[in-house]
Amino acid sequence: GQNLPAKKLDYKVYLIGDAGASPKGMRSAALEALRQALQNAPKNSAVIFLGNNAIPDGLPGKKEKGFKKAAHQLKAQLDILKGYQGQIIFLPGNYDWAADGVDGVRRQQKFIEEYLGREDVFLPKDGCSGPEVKELSKKLGLLILDSQWYMADWDKEPEINESCETLNRSNFMDEATDAASDFIGKNLLVVAHHPLYSNGWHDDHYAPRDHLYPPSDAKPRR
Repeated sequence: GQNLPAKKLDYKVYLIGDAGASPKGMRSAALEALRQALQNAPKNSAVIFLGNNAIPDGLPGKKEKGFKKAAHQLKAQLDILKGYQGQIIFLPGNYDWAADGVDGVRRQQKFIEEYLGREDVFLPKDGCSGPEVKELSKKLGLLILDSQWYMADWDKEPEINESCETLNRSNFMDEATDAASDFIGKNLLVVAHHPLYSNGWHDDHYAPRDHLYPPSDAKPRR
């Protein structure tokens, strides 16, 4: 491969997805690798958890089955952030919506914010769709979307857009496009749980139903 240009790094972003799978009493190998990388992270940096922060059922209520397992999975991620000085962002994935839908997403947001003692670390906020926009540096913008909000069965989520600015999917697409246009001439990092393009499970080799609602325990169907 080619060597990188000998220029000063403006901003560094660490991306990790499906990080909520640490075994009981342990930290996953991926999280351990990220922990070691963050020890040398510059202050001008961000670490972004791309959803599925608690696998497979999100964060249930404290008295519900599966809470202790999910809490451990979240803490395994949060504990590696101790002493990290950069920007921290968690966003929800399909598994995070699995525990009580939008209420479960809001519950996870509260858990993460309280554990870290920081706000604006779980985005988009309050189970809303986004877009959330951050200017990471003068040359780099960040656009955060909740793709699972778009795919959710809204008939089962009567409170899905409660207190949210974006109320329908059409406006969501328009607002995301408008937000992106503000970064013309700059670098823009767009993050969501579901990729825009992939050679993996979420690619275009499967039927639309499997792309939008992939059964995690089934083999891919051509």
